[in-house]
Amino acid sequence: FRSLRSFSNLMILNLTIADLSLAVGNVPIFVISSFANDWILGAIGCKIYAFIGSLTSYVSINTLAAIAVDKCIVIVKTLPAQRSASSKTLYMLSVFIWIYSLLWSVTPFLGFGFYILEGFDTSCTVDFLTRQTLNRTYILCIFFFHFIFPLSLISGSYSLIFIAVRRYRKEYELATNVYGENELPVRVKNENKMLANENKTARVTFIVISIFCIAWVPYATVALIAQFGDITYLTPMKAAIPCILAKFSTVLNPIIYAISQPKFRAKYIKFRFDRKAKFARNVNIYKCNFQTRSLLPNPNETRRSQPPNSRPEHIKLNKLLHGQKRL
Repeated sequence: FRSLRSFSNLMILNLTIADLSLAVGNVPIFVISSFANDWILGAIGCKIYAFIGSLTSYVSINTLAAIAVDKCIVIVKTLPAQRSASSKTLYMLSVFIWIYSLLWSVTPFLGFGFYILEGFDTSCTVDFLTRQTLNRTYILCIFFFHFIFPLSLISGSYSLIFIAVRRYRKEYELATNVYGENELPVRVKNENKMLANENKTARVTFIVISIFCIAWVPYATVALIAQFGDITYLTPMKAAIPCILAKFSTVLNPIIYAISQPKFRAKYIKFRFDRKAKFARNVNIYKCNFQTRSLLPNPNETRRSQPPNSRPEHIKLNKLLHGQKRL
């Protein structure tokens, strides 16, 4: 899988880990609590649940922003060789995203913000209802640093991508008219191929970002209404719907990337094929060994079928007895 070690693929892995952590860690508890019609893990479990939800959500939006900026750099500059980074740098960026998100997720345990039950009291999240100055400051901070700022980076990056793609298409059409389709310089052909691949990946990223916004914009809206609007407008149902949308989006993101990325799809198919081939090979070896053993005579049956005096232990005993008689 060394061919998959690129910035985009590492960020996709980052996004997948965050989404799967939320899907595995929080969604089952939310479903069980919903069927029980009550929160099942107590106060400490509520804080841990909300912490996992906050951490993975912050990692997701920051990772999507990093992917968008990366695509913007590649497509606008069209100089992948100059922006290539070492594996150590890529891993450090991934770790930085997790640490940055972790710091904002831990602060409610230290008194800057709170974690409480939400909706029908079947899940937990950041306290959007308390209008204390410190809590309101925390809400505004996460709203800016983990929603407005990343979305601004994403919007700006895709605006530049759209402008650059239109410009390169015009340049490619002009070069085609001048040189002809078959006489284009190799550099122009390679650049156009690279842009086509990056543009395809950018479209997939845009779909994932759109799903993220559809899922989390209602959440942000509920938070702002709770802090600055009429709180009586927020019924348990209106507070629960954004929660369900947010959790559902975490299931879709890895699936979309897995289906849409040709390299991921090809490597996954190869991985599955290799595992099936290895399993079939082991089964065939087991069958051959079983058939070979079934064709060989059973030592126990052979011993039973021999007359008592012809068995090896009796022959040895008879020799000893005859030897004593001779003496």
